Amino acid sequence: MIQRIQSVFLFLSSGALGSSFVFPFANSLDKSQLYFEDGLFNVHDNIILLSLIAISVILCLITIFLYNNRKLQLNFCVLAFLLMGSIIGMLLYSLSQVSDFVLDFGIASPLLGLILTALAFIFIRKDEKLVKSMDRLR
Repeated sequence: MIQRIQSVFLFLSSGALGSSFVFPFANSLDKSQLYFEDGLFNVHDNIILLSLIAISVILCLITIFLYNNRKLQLNFCVLAFLLMGSIIGMLLYSLSQVSDFVLDFGIASPLLGLILTALAFIFIRKDEKLVKSMDRLR
């Protein structure tokens, strides 16, 4: 059902990832560094990071409406989880290439999305187990 708690978690996960488009990941006063031409390192500085975040947001929103097919919904959650893990890895790698920066609020948004997607996965799996146990009783 669409009003289940996992739908809320998936929606919040897509919102958290969508906030990456608004908030920068880090800032620096040294504008000569790799990603800090404008003083901010945000999603628009790296096209691969931009596409991974956009795909993850769309994937989370699509997963909400797959409530009739819980196995496919579980697979989409795993895929979104892996994409968010690669986003975090790419952020860590990008920030390890530069020095003298200060982390900003945007760095927490992929991590928050990862946690919320994991919670959605847990509740989808819980629903799947409940349905299987009801099938055994018939």
